[in-house]
Amino acid sequence: LNLQHQEVGERITRLKHATEQLQSMRRHLPPGCLREQATEIETTYAAALKENKLIYHALEVDFHKLPALPRAALVKRLPPNSPLYPGFKGMQRPVIQRSSHGISVPDLFSSVVPMSILIAVQNYDTMKNERLKMEAEKLNEQTELMEGIVASLGISDEASSALPESVKRHSSEVKKAGGIKELQNKVNEMSSLRARNKEILADIEETLNKEKLSDAELRRQLGSKCKRISSAELVGPLLQEVSNYREALHSTSAEDKTFKKMFEENRRAIEMLTKSEKELRLLMPARAHRAAEKNPEATSFLLKLIDKAQEIKCERVEILKDIHSKCGTTSVDEILPELGHSKQLSHDEMLKEKLRELTEAVKEEVEKSLRKQKLLMKDVEKWSNRFSSVPHSKSPVERAHVVKSLSHGFDVFQELNKKLPGRIRHYHNLMENLLRLQQKVNDFSFARETEKEELLRTHQQHGSWPGPGTPALIPTQFSTTPVSFTPPLTATEAFLHDKLQSIYLPRTPTALILSAGELDRDRRPSNF
Repeated sequence: LNLQHQEVGERITRLKHATEQLQSMRRHLPPGCLREQATEIETTYAAALKENKLIYHALEVDFHKLPALPRAALVKRLPPNSPLYPGFKGMQRPVIQRSSHGISVPDLFSSVVPMSILIAVQNYDTMKNERLKMEAEKLNEQTELMEGIVASLGISDEASSALPESVKRHSSEVKKAGGIKELQNKVNEMSSLRARNKEILADIEETLNKEKLSDAELRRQLGSKCKRISSAELVGPLLQEVSNYREALHSTSAEDKTFKKMFEENRRAIEMLTKSEKELRLLMPARAHRAAEKNPEATSFLLKLIDKAQEIKCERVEILKDIHSKCGTTSVDEILPELGHSKQLSHDEMLKEKLRELTEAVKEEVEKSLRKQKLLMKDVEKWSNRFSSVPHSKSPVERAHVVKSLSHGFDVFQELNKKLPGRIRHYHNLMENLLRLQQKVNDFSFARETEKEELLRTHQQHGSWPGPGTPALIPTQFSTTPVSFTPPLTATEAFLHDKLQSIYLPRTPTALILSAGELDRDRRPSNF
């Protein structure tokens, strides 16, 4: 809190008190206790002292007069969930038994399962889920393959006015995420934050360079009388921080250029996906009407094949629902009664048999659907070749190229939409650190400039004062050092002094010479 509010004196006082408490604590604790915390406190205290001596020169405050720190919220109280255990299935009706004393008591251990059976059932559930998920993935892959073949051949586009399902889905997700406008804003924000960080870094370097030039100018003016520490010895840590931040900006430069290049190359596709379904249909290449007119038989068969493809997709939706429902249930309650009544097979053999029956039924449904798709694709390819056999009909190829471009644009949109927020947060954090460093450098520069002004003012005051007892008009060719007259003078010294004045001092101005002689006579002893 003191660091955030620029309360340097209070911060140093608290760190000093913490260091003193650490020293007293080490007498009563083992040597390695709280080593990391002690190192952190001592390092922070040393850095704060160095920074205060360099820049702020703040005075320490009496620790007992400091206000109390606010309490940190270490944890947040939450109401307990009901039930506490997620696998709790609710209170079951207890089994009533008759004891030897004729009292009805509930059987508390009626639902307890032996550990071996529980482990076997858990393994059964794991293998069941793995095999069912494999069948579901196989079904999804074949469905996407069927849609891709239909889209690449241009069947759905030629035989009906609807867009490919993949294009509809991609367009819906792009619009839900904000579309081209939101992505453009993120790219612009990333660029502006990077530029702003570079400006702050350049300003920091300019301030440090000005301070170095100012220090050099002061040393040129004062010469050997300048005793203060040079800027080169003080700005070393600051220059190291500047170098680290510059390297951080340089390391992200290439990736930022890649992001911008990806965005610009796929801008057209993302713009198309942002539009409505009607506008998107108009932007697709025109359909080859001559093929439909010259091949009415192929057109009718293609329409029937498309209907069959839709039926297969609907069937697969139901199959996937059944698979997911079986994956989401546990088999303890279902299998325990069978395990209790089965006396011929062991637990493992019975579970394997149960698993084989379940997976075989699902696999049979999946294989049946895949066989339908295989036969359908053969007919689709056959009638599609007849449908697009009109010379110079490039519409299916063009539409397939556009669909592929839209799919790639969607992938780029997803990738940029995922990575750009992290890059923006990185630049925001970097800007906070740079602003903190800029404030520190400005304070340092101001302190050095104030010190320079004080030194120059002191030097000017000492240089303009001639000093006590220095004669103002002694020619420099006779003496390079000023003659000081300190009373009392002996008779010989006074006589020689008068002779020297009469020989070497000029005759003008007379008033100054007389005043000097009178001053000397006044300073002689009374017995001279």
